Amino acid sequence: MIHTVQCACGTRVEVSADSLKATCPVCGRMLRDALLQMLAASRAAPPAAGRYYRHSGRFSFSGLAVGVLAGGAIGLAPAAVYAYAAYHSPWRYGNMLLTFLFGFSVGAVCCWIAKSGRVRNLAAALVATGLATAAALYVSWAVWVCIVPEATGRPRPDLPALALSPGLLWDCILRVNDAGAWTLGSFDDRVTGLSLWLVWMGEAAIVFTGSVLAVLWMMRQPFCEDCRSWCRKVKLRVRLSVHHLPDIQARLEAGDTDYLRSLQSADAQDADWLEPTVRCCPGCGHTNTLSIKLVRLDLVGPQRSTRRVLKVLDRLLLSKEQVQAIRDVGRPAAPDRTVAPADESPSPARPAPGDGY
Repeated sequence: MIHTVQCACGTRVEVSADSLKATCPVCGRMLRDALLQMLAASRAAPPAAGRYYRHSGRFSFSGLAVGVLAGGAIGLAPAAVYAYAAYHSPWRYGNMLLTFLFGFSVGAVCCWIAKSGRVRNLAAALVATGLATAAALYVSWAVWVCIVPEATGRPRPDLPALALSPGLLWDCILRVNDAGAWTLGSFDDRVTGLSLWLVWMGEAAIVFTGSVLAVLWMMRQPFCEDCRSWCRKVKLRVRLSVHHLPDIQARLEAGDTDYLRSLQSADAQDADWLEPTVRCCPGCGHTNTLSIKLVRLDLVGPQRSTRRVLKVLDRLLLSKEQVQAIRDVGRPAAPDRTVAPADESPSPARPAPGDGY
């Protein structure tokens, strides 16, 4: 198949899909990057209806409630650790990473519990995780206020009483905002007022962002409605050649099993390859998905390279036969163990004793 790509110098060149080493006839640049970008853009066609996995949207209120309560309860420990670490950390800018990890851990725990209750609704999982994250953030505020008594102008408050009294906690937060709790950089003046409110709002935004990203990442796992179990990732050590990129989406959406058997693995020295990910139902095996991403390694130094990933397919539904075809890619063919039939020609008769011998 012939494609027209545009070089960085503006020249349009006609090359075939497998000509990854083609160069521009005007400036001599390699056309590999332009060709791969054009081929990857070909997968932007609308996905075939019914061929890709989507969550059913089902959930039980009991599973959702358990996710909120258990996630919020388990999130108390990360909340306390986060409050102490954020207050005693000497590197203030490193607190942003700590804040993100706090939100991500609470979201991951809550989503894991919700998935244990077979919640297959992304919106419901986000609501449950948001409530658990808000509870964990509230506890972290109570712990943090307890360890900054010099800023509140009061004796050290009791943590259980402070956590069970939102009005008292709010009053302490207002006092901290008026007095300030830390300085910024080499300045001696404490951060107070509107500036401190903005910092706290940014902190809350980072916490909830980490929590939401954890849910979006964990809820990508397919669920088999037949046996009511979450699909598991199949270990594959296969790297497909990028020469399949132009037509791989259309052929796989058409359910071409013979095409799967004809896929070729990439060479070890290739800087570009297609990386498949297969998830299968551990029970009945009726729900199987295939995701493919384009991986590109760009050299930026003699011993350093950058890895870029572009999504090609996302959770395409496969049959058991197609999953086995993906697993067989790159495997050596089984040796022919057929036993040759014995020679049925009659053997010469052995002479009887006494016949002249």
